[in-house]
Amino acid sequence: MSAYEIAPQIGFWGLIIVFSIGVPGALANVILFVGVKTFRQSPLAYYVVGQSLADVNVLLIEFLQIIPSVSVSTSSIACKLMVFFVQATACAAMNFLCLSAFDRWACTSQSARIRQLSSPHVARRLFLLPFILWSLVNIPFLIYFDLVPPTFRCLYTNDLFMRIGILVLSPIFTALLPLIVLIMFGLMTYRNIRLVVHVRQQPNQIRLSNWEHQMTRMMLTQTLFRKEKSLEEWPDQPTFIIHDVQLGWLGKRLLLWFDLITGGPVNDMFVAPN
Repeated sequence: MSAYEIAPQIGFWGLIIVFSIGVPGALANVILFVGVKTFRQSPLAYYVVGQSLADVNVLLIEFLQIIPSVSVSTSSIACKLMVFFVQATACAAMNFLCLSAFDRWACTSQSARIRQLSSPHVARRLFLLPFILWSLVNIPFLIYFDLVPPTFRCLYTNDLFMRIGILVLSPIFTALLPLIVLIMFGLMTYRNIRLVVHVRQQPNQIRLSNWEHQMTRMMLTQTLFRKEKSLEEWPDQPTFIIHDVQLGWLGKRLLLWFDLITGGPVNDMFVAPN
């Protein structure tokens, strides 16, 4: 069997495996953070739920591509809508991840004013913003994507927007810019954690519950191991990014859920070394 015959099989079964792992993991996030009262009281719950919903949408649309009757090549409307929703929700998923990193930085800050930004009230106000923002930004995909003859593939119909989409929208907004934000807030959060012994001696000390400690640990780990995975590249189109389906990331969340539910020991990352 040649490489040309093996590659489609790897893409097909790889997509099924990632879908089977990613969707249950994302739905488990939603159930956990919505169903448990303690978690609902944290602002991070809003960001995790928003990211999980966006991830499910991206994974579902990508999975539907292996079904001929609902493929992007079946009609012009299917082409436009699927490309639009993948782009919008992929950007929204990264946006929620950045908001989670921002929240962890804010809640570990020494400044009481900054810590006020880590609140359910702020999270509720920001919850719909990524969906609305990226839906507006990606409206051109509804206009400049269509089935192009003679092959009738779902492709760009405008050369200028094709350059913008390939060089700006896809790589920068779904990869480069979020990665910079994650690294920046991850480093600042780590700095806050290392100063926590000093902060605990102050009148306005930080008081985080054990599960808040675990959430911060999860976000730092996710930032360190964050990688963008491309599961399927449509010919002559930008590669669409699938988020948060890596085994390492899922394993870290499973560890988090186990610790939170069982009341297990928390890895003491919040004590600065002597």
